[in-house]
Amino acid sequence: MTLKNTERIFRRILCVTFAALVLMSSGLTGTLVVSADTEGEKTQGYFKYIRSDDGVHITEYTGPGGDVYIPDTIDDGVIVGIEEEVFWYRDDITAVRLPQYLEIIGERAFQGCSALTSLVLPDTVYELRDACFDSCTALESINIPADLFYVGAFVFDSTPWIKRFDGNTSIIFGGRVFYKYFGDAETVVIPKGVLSISANAFEGNETLSYISIPDTVGCIGNFAFYNCPALKSVRIPESVFTMGEYTFGCYDDLEAKEIAVYDDFVVYSEEKDENGESFVAATFCKERGIELRSPALFATPDELPEAELCVIKNNEDGGKGKGFNINDNAWIMIVIVVVSCVGVIGGIYLVVTMLEKNKTNVGKNKKQKK
Repeated sequence: MTLKNTERIFRRILCVTFAALVLMSSGLTGTLVVSADTEGEKTQGYFKYIRSDDGVHITEYTGPGGDVYIPDTIDDGVIVGIEEEVFWYRDDITAVRLPQYLEIIGERAFQGCSALTSLVLPDTVYELRDACFDSCTALESINIPADLFYVGAFVFDSTPWIKRFDGNTSIIFGGRVFYKYFGDAETVVIPKGVLSISANAFEGNETLSYISIPDTVGCIGNFAFYNCPALKSVRIPESVFTMGEYTFGCYDDLEAKEIAVYDDFVVYSEEKDENGESFVAATFCKERGIELRSPALFATPDELPEAELCVIKNNEDGGKGKGFNINDNAWIMIVIVVVSCVGVIGGIYLVVTMLEKNKTNVGKNKKQKK
């Protein structure tokens, strides 16, 4: 079991045991009815959900608009995912409180929520799937979680928040996720430390002929380098463990009306690891008939212009959203309880001290009388 998995399990145990206190402090306790299973799907309150080995995934919301509170747990299970289209085009939703151990937000989950102005993503969120916030036309404030690993295509399209990056040739979230490249350079160096390249990040770039991918990258999204006619070769690091179906070397064949592979496209990568397992790049090439060459043959120019790094104005992580967060009330109640306890303990200490002092004074008076 990895350290990260152990940490997640520990977090979820804390979440389950603490959930009741949070709900009571928030004044949100009430009667919840669970329906019978329907193909593994259950209902609790306004939420439909499924349970899996990693936790609970919300599949549908049937409640009213306004401020929406999603609890941390349902049916004694920690909520880790909001699946595709759960709040799709709910233009009556003004704020959403997300579960504190949420990990994944699915495709188009909040697409078209045009009244949503801000959102606080828990630090546990590591994946934002395609178009999950697309067309949230009032979304001005959202934060970049500490564990964010992958951002899909069109996630922030048509949001005022993404406009903070206007003028940059590249967008890199938190120094970890390469989201989009807008420049026209022939050579681009992705900075070391980037963990993933988003889907469609370089799609349609007609000038890009050389891309340097660091050994820190583990994920390259679908269509990331799709329809890049000048990019004839690429070195794919051994660190890459997942790639999209049309990541490299693919383009639209208009005559055949299908996706095709460039005839002269070449991939530089090791074929197998020390255990004899094929690397992702090798499998990618084999399935598409792409030539695979040793990475030692990949020519690296002495000097390459780096892609412009994304500099976010005012705050590196884009600022914390001020979204609906009922947990704030819970923490206020906890602070009140703690302060009250400290006050009581201090009062008891004061009374005991005064009694001891009086007892000592009485003893002294008795001795003086003798």
